[in-house]
Amino acid sequence: MTDATLPNPRGDADILIIGAGFAGLAAARAAAREGARVIVLEAKAEIGGRLHTTGIYVDEAFEVDPPPAHLLRKVERVRLYGPNRAARDLSDAGYAFYTTDTGGVLRWMADEARAAGAEIHVAAPLQAGYQADGKVEVVAGGRRLTGWFLIGADGARSRTAQIFGLGQNRRFLAGVERDYAGLGTLDPNFLHVVLDSKAAPGYVAWGAASPTGAQVGLAVSQGKKPHID
Repeated sequence: MTDATLPNPRGDADILIIGAGFAGLAAARAAAREGARVIVLEAKAEIGGRLHTTGIYVDEAFEVDPPPAHLLRKVERVRLYGPNRAARDLSDAGYAFYTTDTGGVLRWMADEARAAGAEIHVAAPLQAGYQADGKVEVVAGGRRLTGWFLIGADGARSRTAQIFGLGQNRRFLAGVERDYAGLGTLDPNFLHVVLDSKAAPGYVAWGAASPTGAQVGLAVSQGKKPHID
């Protein structure tokens, strides 16, 4: 074995991050800015592709890490609908929601993480993982990498949690959100929220103007199905 093939005694990274969604990219940028060697491994072929998350920020998240203005739209009022569709308008001075170009925000976060020094690999699904000699070793996208710490940021059905025997989510909200090019009859001044145990059992339906049109979604608690007339 030559020196070129010997394992790196420092590991390939200080921190390996599985998943390039909101959590993974925020962690990557923060750690890289502190001088950590960071590698992010994303299963999808592109950042921001095949999204499995809503693009609506609550005010607390926005204040921590605000995206560029062209990728979001501020919504300061909520219109709450009951099952009979009677509406009540709500607002709280100083509080707002933010709809986003979700894919655009994730790509911006990836650019920020790279600028801070993080290394990001796409088309690199986690295939196996081990712990040995104080390090973590993973195989992802056919590559074998080692690090001192591992962050599993790969979603509710985390492959990281399965491989490493970590706690796993057992109860879920299932939902769908769609981006539309136009607003239709949707009032752009509100985040529209529908409470209806038939249409959205266990959670809510929602709609709001976005930077590119409108975002409309619905979620239900596990085991339940929506009934939309």
